[in-house]
Amino acid sequence: MQRRSAIEAIFPNTPSKVFSTSWLRISNETMAYPESTATSGKWLLFKKKGDELDTLWFQIVELLKAGKLGRAAKVSTMRADEKKVEGVICVYTYS
Repeated sequence: MQRRSAIEAIFPNTPSKVFSTSWLRISNETMAYPESTATSGKWLLFKKKGDELDTLWFQIVELLKAGKLGRAAKVSTMRADEKKVEGVICVYTYS
């Protein structure tokens, strides 16, 4: 829980607590990434809204900020489609 608190300090918005917008976005523009290739693309990760999605989102934020994952990511919030049980995280990768 202490690790999650540290990540929340960097990126305070929690997907399950946001109703004002459909997506939360984060990017890491501080690192140089390779040019796009045929293997560059987008990963879609589906999790149950609430703690499951929030926990995965904070792991993605941590990896992205450390330069270990890709350039950008976004996560659906409670507003995206409040009737759906699952949310989605999109990770934009470079390889």
